[in-house]
Amino acid sequence: LAACNRQNEIDPLSAADSVKFATGIRSLQAPSRKIIKKGNLVCEVADVLPAVQKTEQIVNSLGGMVMESNMVNEAGETKEVYYSADSIKQVSTYMPSASMVIKVPAAFTDSVMNILSGMSRFTSKRIFNQYDETYTYLANAVKNNHTDTQAVIQAEKLADNAVEAMQVDHYKQDAADEKTDRRIENLKLLDDVNYATLNVQFSAPQQAVVAIVPDVRSMTTIPFFSELGLAIMKGMSMLKGLVLVIITIWPFSLIAGVMLIMMYRKRSRVARI
Repeated sequence: LAACNRQNEIDPLSAADSVKFATGIRSLQAPSRKIIKKGNLVCEVADVLPAVQKTEQIVNSLGGMVMESNMVNEAGETKEVYYSADSIKQVSTYMPSASMVIKVPAAFTDSVMNILSGMSRFTSKRIFNQYDETYTYLANAVKNNHTDTQAVIQAEKLADNAVEAMQVDHYKQDAADEKTDRRIENLKLLDDVNYATLNVQFSAPQQAVVAIVPDVRSMTTIPFFSELGLAIMKGMSMLKGLVLVIITIWPFSLIAGVMLIMMYRKRSRVARI
């Protein structure tokens, strides 16, 4: 079983270097051409979250991938009105929106775009682009299949000193690096050919959330009779403090009283004379 699995594995490097096209490339509609598909959709829907979830479900069912999925509820205006003695009605508005980057099999590009457009109440933008990268791929593959092995061997034989040998080694390393870069570029190109990239944006009309919340002000307000009782208790406490102050300074009060009596008697004697 393991041997069978190894036989069924496809070497990605051979795919990157292949110059064989099953159906030819003369026709622009030939399946073998390396066509990259990209799309952009801007849609208004009734509710953003279900639209995002539905899109993710469609992409996964087709064997694609959701590269990005961002949903935001941008807060708007908030107003409050009294609802009852201890609660208020709070009305908040917000603008929901979402942006997605998805990859779907290229064969289903039109179908997916039509499904997403059908989900929307209004499609403000629908862009579809195709890029033919056939000859970019072919140029890389041809260069990778063209080797100068004999020329390199001959150069190694003719190298008279260490400097020339080092130059040959540098040439071989640079050629190998360039070949690797071309292979990676072709593999990325094949991914883009097999899977279309779609940028999708969803928006919905302004929505409102109504909530009944406690009225903190009324909950922290003291009832009248409770406040009256607290005032009486506060007054009694102040009177108690005043009495204690007077008792504390009784010597001074006694001296002041004696002085007042003496002054009164003195005035009375003067008045008699």
